[in-house]
This record gives sequence, structure tokens and C-alpha cells, in this order.
Amino acid sequence: MYAAKNGLPFMESILGFMTSAEFNFYYSLTITALYEKMSSKEKRYYCKVLKKNQKKMKKWSVSCKENFQHKFFLVDAEIMCLKNKKEDAMILYDKAIRLARNNGYIQDEALANELAAKFYLRLGLEKVAKTYMLDAFRGYSRWGATAKVRELLDRYPELLDGMGYEMQKDNPVEATKTLPSISMPSDNETASVLDRYFIDRAIEKISRETDISRLLESFLNIGIESIGADRGYLILEKDGELFIEAVKDSNSSAEVVEAIPLEESHKLSKAVIRYVARTLETVVLNCDEKTGIFASDPYIAEGNPKSIACMPLLFQGIQFGVFYFENNFIPGIFAPERLEVLKLLSAQIAYVKRIQEYLENDNAGVEKRGHGDIIEPLTERETEVLNLIAEGMSNKEIANKLEITLNTVKGYIKNIYDKLGVNRRVQVVNRAKQLKLLK
Repeated sequence: MYAAKNGLPFMESILGFMTSAEFNFYYSLTITALYEKMSSKEKRYYCKVLKKNQKKMKKWSVSCKENFQHKFFLVDAEIMCLKNKKEDAMILYDKAIRLARNNGYIQDEALANELAAKFYLRLGLEKVAKTYMLDAFRGYSRWGATAKVRELLDRYPELLDGMGYEMQKDNPVEATKTLPSISMPSDNETASVLDRYFIDRAIEKISRETDISRLLESFLNIGIESIGADRGYLILEKDGELFIEAVKDSNSSAEVVEAIPLEESHKLSKAVIRYVARTLETVVLNCDEKTGIFASDPYIAEGNPKSIACMPLLFQGIQFGVFYFENNFIPGIFAPERLEVLKLLSAQIAYVKRIQEYLENDNAGVEKRGHGDIIEPLTERETEVLNLIAEGMSNKEIANKLEITLNTVKGYIKNIYDKLGVNRRVQVVNRAKQLKLLK
């Protein structure tokens, strides 16, 4: 504080430079950080300084939003904390983070995440705080702030989930460069070294699980942790329909359920899930803003979730289910980079041996019937549908391709399942290859 105060006489010499804005920004944050420890006299003085600083920052943010608006919002968030205006602070932190990210201010994005994490930690919301602190950790690492990364590891080991013990604590940023990477899908977008490390560790952990129920539970837990959700569902396709196989809620322990039909649950947006299963598109909703075609969904209108993310799960190019996540505290939390990590993670987990066996052989009539001929030959149209399934097409894409209704497609799929003695898309493709039914 005294260093900042002593620098004031030199401010005129740097006016017009970015340095003056940086001085203003960090001076304000220093005031908010020390405000509670000040005497009454000091509070009155520095409150005036803070107002003066923010008045300048607001002018700068109006003239150049890209450079200054996120700084203005972050200081404002800290001020709202001091005034105990919690909801206003939550909104301002997220605005500051989003704008800093969009405009390439990695260091300010990391700082905003760190301050938000401290705010939620004071509120006793440790799960939410962990999400922000992990983002702060990644941001400082990308920026190359080795000392700051080390400080976070030392100060918040419970929020960083033991990362300090599994990385070289004396130089964590450098350590991430030497971590072994796993095979990734060939794709133009790659995860950061820290994301690769997280995925590698997750796969190693889950591959040791032999019980399928606990494996599905672990699958969901890892998904929730990587995306920053407080509620998640693992939904798998069976007999052409969708069933909830696992549920995780931050307010309760993980629960593996006995294949509850999707239609029987009222704690998630079925409209979003049906859309993703039908189109194989990933959907991300910030429910504080316009929700497009899902605006009339009763669950979104009445349940008031803040953020929703839903993505298809694919195995060998064939859909086998859907991941559904919610965050009921933070709007706009499911950023694109988190979804990319989750896509990479799900692609790897789908090849874990037990998942593969479960998808290919679970209650399939193939084992009972053997590998001989099918009981009743497929019709020409059923064969056509079968080949489109093998190409990885969704029900909607098949309907558009053949110019028939979705219900008609479902009817053909049910007939194919019955004739081949299977109950999942993955199984039907494997069975068709065995019988040489594919073109």
C-alpha cells in the first residue's frame, strides 16, 4: 500500500501510457485486499481513492473496452464483496473473467479466477471455489508465472486436488512439459499440457476399476470435475431409447441407478438431451440469457439452472449415450476449452476395456444366439438404415437422408435390433460386421 502511495507523485509522467492504467488497477485491488484491516480513518481516505480510481477506469473502459473493461469489472466485484452484495459480485467476477479471456489478457483472467475462488471460499462454497482456483492455476501456468503457481499449490492444496504432490513442486510449470502424454484423437484443437496431464491421470485411475457400476460412477465424477459442474448425468442408449445410468449431485454422493428411463426423471432438461441424441450436436446454454429453441422447456423455465452443457458420447464413431451437466451457481461457466477437454476425455474413456465390453456385450442376444445366421433376413430398407448407423449417422440424419419420419427410423432400428439380437448401436454394428451385412 505504501509503495503504491509513494508512486503517486510520478503518475503525471506516465499519463497516457498503459502503465498508468496498470498502476490504477493494482492500486485499487491493493486497497480492496487490505480494506478490512484498515482503521476507520484509513477506510475513509482510501474509499475516496478507490472511487477516484474507478472513475478513471470507467472512462478508459468506455473509450477502449478491450483493454480496460475487464479491469473495471474486477475491481467493482471486489468492491461489491466489501459491501456484502454477493450476487452482484458473482456476476461481475464472471464478466471480468470472460472479457479478459476474450481479449487475450491471460494474467488478468487468472487473477480474476483467483479472486473469485477466494470469494466463494469465504462463502463456504468449496466446490465452486475449486473450479475457479483450477482455472487460475492453469492461467498462471500458461502465462509462465512459476512463482505464482507454486504459491497457489502451497496455499490451496485442497482446492488444487493434490496437483502439487504429483508434479515437481520446486518447478511445477516446467514439470508439466515433461509429463507423458496419451494418444489423442487427430484434431486441429489440442488440449494444454495441464489438460493432457489431467486426462492421463484420470484414464490411469479409471482403467484400474473392474466393477462396471463403479466405473460408470468414476466416468461421471471425472466429467464433472473437468467441466466444473455441480450436477451430472450419464445417459446411455439401449433398445433405441435413453436410460439414466449414473447421477452425481454435489449435494449428495454419487449414485449409480438401475437404468431409469429418461422420461421418468424430472431433474434435468429432457428437451436438451433429446436434441443432442437426435442431432449429435453439443449444446451449451447460459440460462441467464436467451435459450433459443429451448426457451419453452418447462424445466429451464421453472428449474432456474444457471448453466447447462450436453454432449453426445461416441464409440468407434457410433453414439452410445449422452453426457449432461448443470451448474446452478454460475452462469456461462461451461467454456469451449472445457468442453474440448471433456471430448478428449470421453473419447479415451470409451476405450477402457470394461466400458468396451459393456457396450459390446451387455445382455446382447449375440452370446445366446452365437455367430450364425440371423433368424429373419433384413429388408432392403432395414439394410439401408443399418449401413447409415454404421456410418455414425444420428436418427435425424438418417430420416433426412431417406426422407422419412423420425418415428419410422426408430421402427426400422427396433426391427434391426430384434433380428440381430442386440440392444445397442455399438452392438448392432459389431454384429453386422460378423455377419458381413455391411456394404
